[in-house]
Amino acid sequence: NNDNLKKAQRIRRRLELFGIHSINDETVILEEDEDEDEDSLVGGAYGRYVSEVISAIILDYKNTTLEEESVANILSAGKMIFNTTRVLYRLNQAAENASKEKDTDPMNDIMNLSVMELQNSTDSYIYPHEGMPLWEKYISLLFVDVPEVNLDLEKDKLLTSSGDLLYLQTLVEFVANSSLARIELYIWWAVVEELIIHTTTEMRSLHNQYAKSVTSLEGSLSRSLYCANGVNQLMGMAVSYAIADREFLKRTKPNVELMLQLIRMAFNNLVVTTTWMDAETKAVTLEKSAAMKSLIGFPEWILEKGTLLNFYKGVNVTNSTHLDNMLNVLHRNMLEKLMNFRHENKFGWATSPTNVNAFHTFQANAITIPLAILQYPFYHLGLEALNYGAIGTILGHELTHGFDDSGRHFDKNGNIRQWWSNRTIDEYENRTSCFVKFYSQYYLPEVSDYINGELTLGENIADNGGLREAFNAYKLYTERNGREDLLPGFENYTHDQLFFMSYGNLWCESMTTVATKWALEDSHCPGKFAFMVFYPIPQNLPGHSTVKKGSGMYPAERCRVW
Repeated sequence: NNDNLKKAQRIRRRLELFGIHSINDETVILEEDEDEDEDSLVGGAYGRYVSEVISAIILDYKNTTLEEESVANILSAGKMIFNTTRVLYRLNQAAENASKEKDTDPMNDIMNLSVMELQNSTDSYIYPHEGMPLWEKYISLLFVDVPEVNLDLEKDKLLTSSGDLLYLQTLVEFVANSSLARIELYIWWAVVEELIIHTTTEMRSLHNQYAKSVTSLEGSLSRSLYCANGVNQLMGMAVSYAIADREFLKRTKPNVELMLQLIRMAFNNLVVTTTWMDAETKAVTLEKSAAMKSLIGFPEWILEKGTLLNFYKGVNVTNSTHLDNMLNVLHRNMLEKLMNFRHENKFGWATSPTNVNAFHTFQANAITIPLAILQYPFYHLGLEALNYGAIGTILGHELTHGFDDSGRHFDKNGNIRQWWSNRTIDEYENRTSCFVKFYSQYYLPEVSDYINGELTLGENIADNGGLREAFNAYKLYTERNGREDLLPGFENYTHDQLFFMSYGNLWCESMTTVATKWALEDSHCPGKFAFMVFYPIPQNLPGHSTVKKGSGMYPAERCRVW
């Protein structure tokens, strides 16, 4: 009727004053504002997303259309959330930049603070505000449901860095000068944003629309895949029971353990023969290598009767409370971590056996190789030359992480300390600077950007070392077991060549322009560079002398740590 039409027109005029428009009678979105964010696309999309979610929640709760007052409140709330998010991001970036300007090794910037020391350092930023034991209260609240752990806030130390400390200081200052409504609203949104994809189909649709507007990627997970992934991520050990079997323990695991043993021997040989480490540093490096633990396949206790029920003790799930089920499991997982606070062996499996990946845990000096990655096309490839070129290079990669630019700071017990000599550290940093320079020269024309050699340094060191170790380990294997048969249909290729073909196949991929852009934010190089850059390692081997030095497959400058 005319009254409703006039009311709608008044609302639209009010929206226009805020730089906002309505796409229908119930949904309100923010326009992009180029003056409010360096990236108007991301900023505008995020603002729309926030407002649409708030609108949907209010409409669902009230089961009615939005009144003019509600629209104004939504706009105000959305703008406040967006601005708060932007401020916190910039505070974090400023702290990181200030830390980088010191030009020191980040691992040498580690600080151990007592709770009171942290309190004093942040109180100085909010003077003359009346302080309170903020951090003591916060840390105590973390352990309120863990009576097994008695905190000693005078002796227990917090691990941080100067960059993190600066962020906490400026964060406390920001909070102290912000309204309670702003802080409460931001915390509310942080919870909603984290849980939104686990609620309704409508909410997931809003999230997918936002992701599409930012990444330009089409599609989203089907409901079946979403549910399967959710169960696997939350209760991976239970899901692993379906693929865990004793035949793996009898046949596959011993072979993988032998492969890892030979790869460790190959690494140790590289350490012994290296010219840039002194004798004392070599000795402690070999000690760490010998002490490195390996978790392969799945924990054997999964197969024991009743152990899974005991593992998930306290987790209650029902068919009608999906969100509560998820929060229940997450709460249980966090409590388990907190209960292990004082346990000597607090680090176990880095992931569930169903994860197609591999991991290195610095603090435990351990590598985890899940059952899911010990399958074709990473393993069971027929010839050991192919297996060593695939899963063998992954095992070497994870072992080498213990001695990359981050791993070298952790000793054999997982403690952060200087356990290498100053001379060796200087030599190491000279060699790693070669990697930074070398990888940073690779340009991707489809996204008009370069690879970040600093960001990818650790992975590049691990890839280079892992490949060399796996190749040398295969040589040790053939010395013990003799030469393998030729591969049917590929009789013209040597086993060395098959090794590198298998490695190249591992990294074969095709990426869209958008995917390539996002890949540059990752600590791993895009796959094509993993193959093109690392392949020149065997140039001195028979069968590879035809590759011309200085070509893309054989760069003039070769960097090497291990």
